[in-house]
Amino acid sequence: MSNVERADRLGHARAMLFLAMAGLLVLNLAISIGDFDRSSRLIGWTLMVGVIALNLTGIGGWFKNAGLRRLLNDEVVQAHRRMAVTTGFWTGLVAMLAAMFATLSDPLLALPALASAVTATLGIALLHFAVLELRAAQ
Repeated sequence: MSNVERADRLGHARAMLFLAMAGLLVLNLAISIGDFDRSSRLIGWTLMVGVIALNLTGIGGWFKNAGLRRLLNDEVVQAHRRMAVTTGFWTGLVAMLAAMFATLSDPLLALPALASAVTATLGIALLHFAVLELRAAQ
């Protein structure tokens, strides 16, 4: 199998993985949002968000050969990544403003509101990247 064929398969797998990570992020928030007073739950959620965010940056792939890495991170993928991060930024801005106004009446809602905003920000960015990649693969 050539590097181009392997890159196509791995790119499709990456897009599917990003869809799954977006779903996992929302599911994890739904499960743990009521337990953020337990530091272990908050730390676990924060670590998961960090690892998923690093996946979106394109860092990694050291185990693949240089040619395959170039194919998996070509100009089109970089453009998709930029568009997805931009979409995530604007989603985050709106979500953080909504969280700010939601917590005016009840400051105890700050942590769940911010966690929801972070989840929306990262989830939308992951979904946008995955959809762009799957469309490009057709």
